[in-house]
Amino acid sequence: DIDVRAALAAVAKRPLTDGTAQKTRNAALEMAGQESLARPVFSYRRVPVQAVCDDLLDFGVSTLRVPGLVDVSAGLTAVTAVVSTLGAAFEERVSALCAERTLSLAFVLDELGNELLMYTVRQALLQIRLEARRHGESSGSSLSPGCSGFALDQQAAVVALAGGERHGISVTSRGMLCPVKSRSMIIPAGP
Repeated sequence: DIDVRAALAAVAKRPLTDGTAQKTRNAALEMAGQESLARPVFSYRRVPVQAVCDDLLDFGVSTLRVPGLVDVSAGLTAVTAVVSTLGAAFEERVSALCAERTLSLAFVLDELGNELLMYTVRQALLQIRLEARRHGESSGSSLSPGCSGFALDQQAAVVALAGGERHGISVTSRGMLCPVKSRSMIIPAGP
């Protein structure tokens, strides 16, 4: 779990120069806090790599096809699968604001959600990198399904490996995460 007050305080530190924009941002921050819109959580699972064949990583229990790791696959000892989410309340409130035609506040609240999600992701990465060091390993750059070198069709496998269902995270047939303010990724590790 992520401390919501600390997360909101961290994103509130980004001041805007335009007074009107800052006023709307302050209203969005207040709304997010008072209505408990953000329920940021993450989970991850470190999975030892059993075998590598070209771009296919075999974990024994499942596999992932990650062309973006071919160059370093020989040195991989594990991959950490990660999911993070703010929960559904955030996107529901943004949708309600759009229906009310309060578009500027909806836009700013949606942007604030992105910042809170990134804060959550950073907290997860810090913890994962510390764990890799405890195993005497280095951790590489994160890769998310849908980014270059990692096809979107791998999204469901990453979410399953990381335990996303515990947080209500699901994947549509087209690879989109639900709730929308969610993210999945893998972090390679090795000597």
